[in-house]
Amino acid sequence: MKNSPDIKSYDDLMNEKERLKTLFNDQKQGIRNDLSALKDTFNPVKNVAKSLGNFTSPDKSLGLLNTGLSFALDLILRKFLLKKSGWLVKLAAPFIIKNLLSHFAARKINTEMPELKNVINKMPKTVQ
Repeated sequence: MKNSPDIKSYDDLMNEKERLKTLFNDQKQGIRNDLSALKDTFNPVKNVAKSLGNFTSPDKSLGLLNTGLSFALDLILRKFLLKKSGWLVKLAAPFIIKNLLSHFAARKINTEMPELKNVINKMPKTVQ
């Protein structure tokens, strides 16, 4: 069984070269399509990972405003709302709520309060 066609002239060689280029391009496009379908398949997993990231890390785009929100929320939660809670709730709840609030505040400020966003962009990001 022979894989390659009989090439007897220069024209046959050029035709075979063109056929192989076309086959190669078709295979490349097939791989691109497969990768695109694979990306689409993993979109729900990426969305879950992003949501989990909101629980575990604060939004850093607010800078000092985020620090103030964190401090005030920590004070309110620990001193008043979670006063009679167990140690695990006192430890975990403020951490998760502060992270979620920072993402919520950043989203609201970016979409609904452009003037405040401009002020925040001019503020230093950290205290030195």
